[in-house]
Amino acid sequence: RLRQRDGSYRWILARAAPILSDNETAVRWSGTITDVDDSHRHSESRELLALELSHRIKNIFAVISGLISLTARSRPEAAEFAQELNNKIRSLGRAHDFVRPINNDKGDSLHGLLEVLMKPYADTEKERVTVEGDGIMIGVKSATPLALVFHEFATNSVKYGALSVPEGKVSVSLTRGTRSDSDEECAVIEWQESGGPVPAADGPQQPDRTGFGTRLVEMTVTGQLRGQLLREMRPEGFMARLTVPLSAL
Repeated sequence: RLRQRDGSYRWILARAAPILSDNETAVRWSGTITDVDDSHRHSESRELLALELSHRIKNIFAVISGLISLTARSRPEAAEFAQELNNKIRSLGRAHDFVRPINNDKGDSLHGLLEVLMKPYADTEKERVTVEGDGIMIGVKSATPLALVFHEFATNSVKYGALSVPEGKVSVSLTRGTRSDSDEECAVIEWQESGGPVPAADGPQQPDRTGFGTRLVEMTVTGQLRGQLLREMRPEGFMARLTVPLSAL
């Protein structure tokens, strides 16, 4: 900021470059001072509005979670479903914090988002959950559907898969590739479990299972993310591969 003759202050953008002599000594400077006060204040206003909206959205998550909990108290038969729904809402809240934080620590990588989402299930001493691979950038529009998908994978793993036993592990790999039906550049996200119990023939992680969670994941991947989903039960454990266009992220 520069103080004006009338005593007020305005934001300016100052730029300068040296003019050098033959022996590389600066003999004078040439530069400009541009008044950017209006644009700077508009930018501050937009940032303040974004923070306010982020705060209100966080409050909406909290209100919805509270209403679910209150309803479940009067309906014990729905307690399990209410808990599962609240867990999904918390997962969405973590995704929102990652891309639209209240503070300035904004995240923008798929690697970072997965680490945030999987933190509640991770054991740093045993490295039960690892995320490795290419750096892939994401935006606001893809954070929520990705959070839903990987929350569902983690929930099933805790209930029936690798994360249900102490020695089980989950590895998530991120690579760049192309879709099987086009040359469009995509992010390939592979979830692989190992060390878990032998899966039941009719268990929820079987590829042919069509429960609510499975339908939710398929609709999210193919609809919101415009991607492809492959689910397999391998000898080492459950595997899911998402192939999502980079343009959808």
